[in-house]
Amino acid sequence: MQIRRLLFIFLMGSLLLAGAIMVMAVTLRGIQTKVEDAQQRRHESYQLADELRQSSDDLTRFARTYAVTGDARYEKFYWRILDIRNGVSVRPKGYEGVYWDLVIADLRPEPAPERGDALPLQGAMMQTGFTVDEFSKLKEAQNRSDELVRLEEVAMNAVKGRFDDGTGSFTREAAPDQAMAMRILHDKRYHAAKAKIMEPIGEFLAMVDRRTETELATLNRYSQWVLIGIMTTSALLFASIAAMVWVLRERFVRRSAALMEVVKEIAGGNLAARTKLTGNDEIGVLGKAIDSMATHLAAAVSSAEQKTNEAEEKNRALIEERHHSDKLLHNILPAVIAQRLQNGEEMIAETFPEVTVLFADIVGFTELATHLGPHETATLKFFKK
Repeated sequence: MQIRRLLFIFLMGSLLLAGAIMVMAVTLRGIQTKVEDAQQRRHESYQLADELRQSSDDLTRFARTYAVTGDARYEKFYWRILDIRNGVSVRPKGYEGVYWDLVIADLRPEPAPERGDALPLQGAMMQTGFTVDEFSKLKEAQNRSDELVRLEEVAMNAVKGRFDDGTGSFTREAAPDQAMAMRILHDKRYHAAKAKIMEPIGEFLAMVDRRTETELATLNRYSQWVLIGIMTTSALLFASIAAMVWVLRERFVRRSAALMEVVKEIAGGNLAARTKLTGNDEIGVLGKAIDSMATHLAAAVSSAEQKTNEAEEKNRALIEERHHSDKLLHNILPAVIAQRLQNGEEMIAETFPEVTVLFADIVGFTELATHLGPHETATLKFFKK
């Protein structure tokens, strides 16, 4: 496989794995958000349940305090609590827990009877996303609290000397009966009614805990699988990178180094050096091409050397023939004439104003030449007596 294609496959695989990790990371973040939402819903559920319980306790406290002191301020606080719970007045900021304790101690101003976008407690319950069973439990607790309000209303009207006329209205007037009010607010019937309010609230809290625990358990299992997926994909990504590094080292770095070493040897004159690389990738093809080039180059150099040797042999033979030719020329012609011919002159003519020609006959030369060889005849010297 070509290195380019191999790198492309590694790159695409790494990108896919990285993309999968990002998707799972986003999914995990979404699960964490759902966990936070579940915790927030449980917190809001506890707040609403606590507000219902706290409002019931505050109503009891203000009703009893009014029955003991007759202070109209506590009666006003009593009805203000009901208005806020029923959505008649706007819920003040920080309306939780110790709100009314601070108002009684004059550490916080009394809530103004605002009638803007008031939301009853039941409306807040519906917005929180309770299940039908959970909502029914809080609804049951509020209904029982509203039933208890009737007893508290009877007791507070008895303090003012107003009594039920049989129609549910307190139009019958008589002497104030504080003892009756105290008895109503402290007898077994009142405590039993108070306990009935707390019972569905406790059941509601248990239901919220079970729902939240089930939801969190499901989300935790899901997050664990996603986390395992992230870890597995990350391990695959690291393994892919390690494999890519190893493949590049084995198939590119080492082979490239061997390739460069052979190229240096060939450049230095060692035409017998070969890469001996195999494979169909770029390095293998290049190695085969270099080996083929080196083979052809060695053959070309060998052929050139052979032709050079042949040319040198021919040149030596030519020089030798020329020496023979020059020697023969010098034997036939005078040295000056032979030199002029060798220098390239074609027409050689000399002018002599006076020439003496001697004709001589050597006595006995013919007979002597008959008995002597050519060499002895040519070297024969004659001496004058």
